[in-house]
Amino acid sequence: MIVVSGTMTFDPASHDRVLEAARTLTRETLSEKGCGTYEVWADPDQRGRFRLFEEWDSQESLTAHFASPHFQAFGGRLGELGMEAMDVHRYIDPTVAELF
Repeated sequence: MIVVSGTMTFDPASHDRVLEAARTLTRETLSEKGCGTYEVWADPDQRGRFRLFEEWDSQESLTAHFASPHFQAFGGRLGELGMEAMDVHRYIDPTVAELF
């Protein structure tokens, strides 16, 4: 399993446009083969900051996602949407255990 998690920060003035673009990306991505989870949340305290969380069954599935038209379309808009920072990491075969 591959887990992708992190944050992306955009110009606060672009918040609503980023949210709409993320909704489209999420909807399309969830139908991809190998995608178990794909979630984007807006930070309630910092307009323009978004948290990503994804689960993929393999690196091949994640690589195919990067080549998908909807991912390419979203990536092509990052400058237009005013992306300021990205801190996103990939975790390979993480150990998963109950919290309590």
